[in-house]
Amino acid sequence: ATDDKRLEFQANVIHNLVDVAVDAVVVVGRHRASCGHAQDKYPDVMTCCVFTSYLDSHAGVRAWGVNDANIFVLWLMRYKVVHDLLKRGFSVLISDSDMWYARDPFPVLRGELLGKHSVVANTEGARFPSMNGGLQYFRHDVPGGGANHLLTLFTDHVNDLVNNEPERCMNGNTYTGPMMDQDILRDAAESAVAGAPIWFSVTH
Repeated sequence: ATDDKRLEFQANVIHNLVDVAVDAVVVVGRHRASCGHAQDKYPDVMTCCVFTSYLDSHAGVRAWGVNDANIFVLWLMRYKVVHDLLKRGFSVLISDSDMWYARDPFPVLRGELLGKHSVVANTEGARFPSMNGGLQYFRHDVPGGGANHLLTLFTDHVNDLVNNEPERCMNGNTYTGPMMDQDILRDAAESAVAGAPIWFSVTH
């Protein structure tokens, strides 16, 4: 985003990661212009900013009441970037810009307790929990390829949403909630366990 307050948050978390010895950081921008603005404002911090045309001006996205500037689109884009990196042999930690790290997180993520898992995430919400999108770790090198499978299902779910008629509220308005990355990731995880698609359009 080109919002300067969000950029300040991003710069702060990158400084924080460097302080705990994590120096391979990729920033996901919405467009070439947003990456350029970020690098102009913080040239020594935003050293790697990427963007993708994935979902740009997609009629199926707009049908859900989500325009190109909506943060939901950026959140969906980052999983596309993560999946591309994963398929190229990189393990990836997703971090929101409002995170703070007291120490290098990777020894814990790769340690005895969590190191056997291909995806590390936490839930959010009590009645209908989703998978929190602010901190997730996807590993490419765990046998079974679970992270790749989950992200493939995630993409399938996004395609299912944008290529089908959106849900409507009782008042006729479009319900945008199903386009939120956290709920999509939860449905993808449930689908992975069930061995069959469990999408919003089927379960609601």
